[in-house]
Amino acid sequence: MNKTVEAWTSAPGRITAQSFDRVFAVNTRAVALMMAEFVRLHIRRGGTWGRIINISTDGAYCFPSEISYGAGKLAMEGYTRSAAQEFGQFGITVNAISPGAIQTGWLTPEMEEGIASSYQMRRVGQPEDIADAVVFLASEQARWITGQRIYVGGGHAM
Repeated sequence: MNKTVEAWTSAPGRITAQSFDRVFAVNTRAVALMMAEFVRLHIRRGGTWGRIINISTDGAYCFPSEISYGAGKLAMEGYTRSAAQEFGQFGITVNAISPGAIQTGWLTPEMEEGIASSYQMRRVGQPEDIADAVVFLASEQARWITGQRIYVGGGHAM
């Protein structure tokens, strides 16, 4: 068997029905259901504007080391675009932020150094980098931005 195929299908932690279901339940299903509930409540209360901001990953398009995670986030990005089409009539914008590596405590100093050297801005992101993008998309200044995926990763995945 081809070594790549063998590693992809049989290595511990790779795709199984359980791992697939677990990842898609959080990164795709939950997001779709929360967006639907938001719109139901928005319509019921007579809202005139709203913001949905989903968080993806800059690896959604192709994430070989985290296959199901990347695929689940890419599916969520598809939901984001479709929701933007459907929910715009209610004054709701729907966008996704696609972060690069963010130091939230999980990166070792060695990992951080290696990742930072491959990023154009020569650092990994901080939580406030993502928070600032969320604040912008939630603001009145972003009222005409919908259905977009915004990379927030210091130039990684341009």
